[in-house]
Amino acid sequence: MIVILLAGMLAWAAEPDVEAPEPPVCSTTSLEALPRPPEKLAVAWVAPWRRHPSGRLTVVPTAELRGWLAEQNPRWTGRTLQWLGLRRRNTDPKRRFQVRILEVERDQLCRPVDGVEEGVPVADIPACKPRLLGPDRQTDGCGRALDRRTGEPGPTRYVVKLNDVDDRGYCVVPLTRYVEEVGTK
Repeated sequence: MIVILLAGMLAWAAEPDVEAPEPPVCSTTSLEALPRPPEKLAVAWVAPWRRHPSGRLTVVPTAELRGWLAEQNPRWTGRTLQWLGLRRRNTDPKRRFQVRILEVERDQLCRPVDGVEEGVPVADIPACKPRLLGPDRQTDGCGRALDRRTGEPGPTRYVVKLNDVDDRGYCVVPLTRYVEEVGTK
């Protein structure tokens, strides 16, 4: 009996350890479905009012933001922040938020996609450095924000260096005003 048990253990120990391959974070179909931006693109950076931008900004195309606001017509800013992946609750936050609208060129953008090496083009935009991604509940890992209410992908996200766009000028609007004006049109 002991001999059979030892033989079974030796046979088990001799089997090579085969690790299951990790599934890709984003399927190639998800990456192919990402929109290709035009040469010049208007983007929006949404952040708390008193926060000053520094380094790199995570932005969304204003066309997607305006389109969602016109379609959904949310009555409060909390739902908009949920859709952008910036807030868990849909109630209005106590802090005021701003929308800073910038104009960027396509070559100034990078795409925050998990599992893709830096500089590899994904839908005509190079992937960002992996350290810019980090563990983030705000994204789906495929270059889109994660709607914190539904868990569905939200708007396309890009990362841009502030130094690349700061000299072009920008427009800053309170988020509450932006939501009210765009949602009523």
